[in-house]
Amino acid sequence: MKKKIKDLPKNEKPRERLLHYGSQSLSDSELLAIILRTGSKNLSVLDLAQNILAEFGSLKKLSEIGIGELVKYPGIGITKAIQIKASIELGRRIFLDKREFFQESIQNPETAYKLFQEDFLGLSEEHLFCAYLNTRNRCLNKKLIAKGNLNIVYAQPREILKYALQENAVKIILAHNHPSGDLIPSEEDIIFTKRVIEAGKIIGLEVLDHLIIGNSGYLSLKEKNYI
Repeated sequence: MKKKIKDLPKNEKPRERLLHYGSQSLSDSELLAIILRTGSKNLSVLDLAQNILAEFGSLKKLSEIGIGELVKYPGIGITKAIQIKASIELGRRIFLDKREFFQESIQNPETAYKLFQEDFLGLSEEHLFCAYLNTRNRCLNKKLIAKGNLNIVYAQPREILKYALQENAVKIILAHNHPSGDLIPSEEDIIFTKRVIEAGKIIGLEVLDHLIIGNSGYLSLKEKNYI
C-alpha cells in the first residue's frame, strides 16, 4: 500500500517544509512533488517525483523532454506534463534574466555583494552560500551550503570543495548573513574562513573573499583584513 503524503509527519511533507524552512531546503524530488500535486494509483506524489528523476537522470535532462514523451511515463498525464514544462520554462526565464550578470567578472566586494544580495532577502536564520568562479572571475554557479539558526551556521569545508570540483571552479567567494544586522564577524566566522582557505590550497582553489551580509549592507573579511 502506498504511503500518502497526508500520512507523513508534518516536518516531512514537502509543502510544510517549504513553508517553514524555505524552498532552498527542499530536495529536487520534493520540489517536483509540489509541482505535481498528486501521485498515481500506486505511488504517492513524492515517490512519483523520485521515480521520475531516477528515470530521466536529472532536472536538466527532464527539462529537455517534450510533453509527448513525458505523458508516456506511468503516472504523468497531460496535466502533470504541462505543469512540469511550465515550471521549467519559468526557471529558464529567470536564469536568462540573471545570465548577463553571471557573465560579468567579479573583481571587488561590491560586485560580489550584488551577486548574493537577492539570496538573503527575508531570511531570519543564518545561511551560507558559495559562488564558484572560473579563471576570469565569472560565476559558474552558486550553492546554498548550509543553514543554521539566528546566530550561527555550521558547515564543513569538504562540502564547499566537493562542489568546486563538480563545477571545475578555481576560485570561490563565501557569503553568509547575520540576521541581527551586526556585520562584525565572529571568531568562528574568521576561523571557519581560514580553514576553507587552507583546505582550498590542497586542490588549488583560491578563496577570494567571505562576505557578511545584513539588511543594511555587507562587510568583506578580505577588505577589512580579517583574512
